[in-house]
Amino acid sequence: MIFAVPILVKVGYYLTTMEGFVTKATTKVMSVEYDGDTEKLMEELKEFFGVKTKAAVIQRSLAIARAARKYSDDDKTLSVIDPSTNMQVGVPLR
Repeated sequence: MIFAVPILVKVGYYLTTMEGFVTKATTKVMSVEYDGDTEKLMEELKEFFGVKTKAAVIQRSLAIARAARKYSDDDKTLSVIDPSTNMQVGVPLR
């Protein structure tokens, strides 16, 4: 089953650019298609991020993707350290 949901996304409202400049707040409407598994994940991420809307989940996910792009290795791998074990894990971004 595919869901088509219009999502209001405020682009740049909460974020600054990687260079530290505040971006102009603009609002765009987009439609996103996703399946039941993605719907479940959206609900889990809403709780994890402490937000109420899917748009807020997308905003935070894009911020994480932006940071991943900036801090990834030359081979497009992001290194993440598990704080409980201090073990480093490589997350491929491609």
